[in-house]
Amino acid sequence: TDASIARLEAALRVAPASIPTRANLASALARAGRMREAVEQFALLARAAPDDPAAHQNYSDALMAAGRRDEAIAELEITIRLRPDDADLRNRLGTALGRAGRVREALVQFQEALRLNPNHESARANAARAERMLLNHRAHVGRVCDPPYPPIQARAEQRRRHEPMTLQRSRLARKTTKFPLVVPGVAIAPIGGASGSIWSAA
Repeated sequence: TDASIARLEAALRVAPASIPTRANLASALARAGRMREAVEQFALLARAAPDDPAAHQNYSDALMAAGRRDEAIAELEITIRLRPDDADLRNRLGTALGRAGRVREALVQFQEALRLNPNHESARANAARAERMLLNHRAHVGRVCDPPYPPIQARAEQRRRHEPMTLQRSRLARKTTKFPLVVPGVAIAPIGGASGSIWSAA
């Protein structure tokens, strides 16, 4: 609520170095759909803990929820450099790349996720989907390259660009995905994921 956000902002003015307070403020802003401000707070958290993969993943998730996909991908790549053997993170990066139409790069990440965890069902399904897309596109154009941006996701992106901010916030409230923890004991708010996607980050 606005009252909770105001209290957290006041507490942060008193103790600006408090990571739990800033994490709770970022969480509250995200719940309220105030994504620009939430992203700013998550960015500060990531800067305060440059070697913490969870902080960078939270920042990436916030950027993605705010529609800043390329920045989200870059931040997720930082997360993976800090935690290279995490199959779930590899699958998340592949999912983000797939949604961006970068299917060849996505396939590499799905395959790496499967190397790390051969039983990762989501990565297996995503890898099969990416391979089908690349093969089908190669059959049409005669060379290996990324297929056009997935139509269903393109429509979702176009809809979000033109719909009122209040409707975007309502959509975020309905479609949620949990952040990991930035610090022990600090619950990070749910933030909306991409709608209409053919890729699965689960």
